Amino acid sequence: MINLVTLTKEQMRFFAGMDPFLLLERTKFPGVYAIGVLDTDDDEEDTPVGLAICTASGTDFIIEWFFIIKEMRGKGVAGKLLDYIFEMAEDGEMERVCAYFTADYDRYDVFSNAEDFFRKHSFEREVKLGGEWYTDVRMLLKDEKMKQNREDPVAVIPLSRQVSYKTREILNGISVTRTGQTFFNKKGLPGSYDPKLSFIVMEKREITGALLVKLVDDVLYPTCIFAECEDDLRSMLNAMVDEARKNDMLGNEMHLIMRLDEIDAMVEAVMPGRRIANKVLVADVDSYQKSSYDDDDDEDDEDF
Repeated sequence: MINLVTLTKEQMRFFAGMDPFLLLERTKFPGVYAIGVLDTDDDEEDTPVGLAICTASGTDFIIEWFFIIKEMRGKGVAGKLLDYIFEMAEDGEMERVCAYFTADYDRYDVFSNAEDFFRKHSFEREVKLGGEWYTDVRMLLKDEKMKQNREDPVAVIPLSRQVSYKTREILNGISVTRTGQTFFNKKGLPGSYDPKLSFIVMEKREITGALLVKLVDDVLYPTCIFAECEDDLRSMLNAMVDEARKNDMLGNEMHLIMRLDEIDAMVEAVMPGRRIANKVLVADVDSYQKSSYDDDDDEDDEDF
């Protein structure tokens, strides 16, 4: 019998072998969910046979990883998992479900047929949601572009200082809009960032930029980026590098997953690192047709 369950922290360790990108670590952020697929035998022993990792961001429910082991493909399991995801999206009042692909997926067994599977199951539109970046703080320190800045620099203020009510109110406003968000942030501000590594830009008493960074297991994850120009973003990144140097963090990795193309272009102009191309297929929650399948035979997902 196939069972699907939203995984607890204790259950996740049984599914770690199905997660080549270490995406289970992202469940430490608000709005990130891991869904496990279990095959239960007559002795009530559970065997992990599938895994999906999804992020709730704004009105989107983003599938970042979707995997069924070879032995269970063609038996309707993938269809059941997708139905479960859409039920979660509907319960969370999400408007659309997005299947997120990166160029690195072709290294793994899942990629070759995954796109066909999603296109058969209501994912008919292809859109862009920004890029995915991998770098480390040391690269930022050495890069010549990071040393450039505007002649009249703006005030870069660390959030480790006492934050005024007005500043906190504006940060809350950023958190509930699409402006500058990454995949790791839905509504979790303030509180979903490390004050020492996070900064705002102020000009004439107005906040014109924010770089909010969360530290998880020695990896820096920007949860929100907003800037009016490249120089302001560069100023905040330089301030973050200085703080990282003080705390002996120059070897730490930084992962940045952008959801807006305009912010993505700004990052590309400022920040060195490895950028991964992506593809996103979209399905509307209210138009999704639940899969029709039989546990023993399902041609709809026979290739998955």
